[in-house]
Amino acid sequence: PDTTPGHELIALGYFYQFFGLILQTGSYTSGPSDPRGGDRRIRQLKQALEVIESQYDTDITLQELSQAAGMSPKYFCRFFRAMTHRTPIEYLHYYRMERASYLLISTDLPITQIALDCGFNDLSYFIRSFKKYKGTTPKKYRG
Repeated sequence: PDTTPGHELIALGYFYQFFGLILQTGSYTSGPSDPRGGDRRIRQLKQALEVIESQYDTDITLQELSQAAGMSPKYFCRFFRAMTHRTPIEYLHYYRMERASYLLISTDLPITQIALDCGFNDLSYFIRSFKKYKGTTPKKYRG
C-alpha cells in the first residue's frame, strides 16, 4: 500500500471529484428511497459541503455548518464524522489544503496570497500545516 504522506487525502479528493462528476452529469439513476432517511441525510451533508466549498476562504463556524444541514451543532458533528470519517473542522482544513495545492501548481500567485485566499491568516501556520499534509513546503511543492 501507498505510504506517501497525504495519500489518503488525495484518494478521498478523487473520490469526491468522481461522485461530483457523476452527479453533475446526471449519470446515475435513482433507486428506491431509503426508508431510514438516507436521501435526506445525503442532502444535509451536501448542504454543509456546499457551504465549505463556497466559503472555505472565510471563518466558517460549526454553527453555520450545522444550520446549513438543519441540525444542532452536537448532532451535526456526529453526523458529519459518520458520513465523512472526519470532523467538520478537519474536513474544512483538508479542503483548504487541497485548494492551496491546486493554486500552487496552477497559478503564479505568491504563497502568502494563496494562504490568505484559502482562509489561512498566518503564513507560518499555513506552511507548517502544508508540510504536515503534503510532506513538503509550499515552495518545494510548487517546484
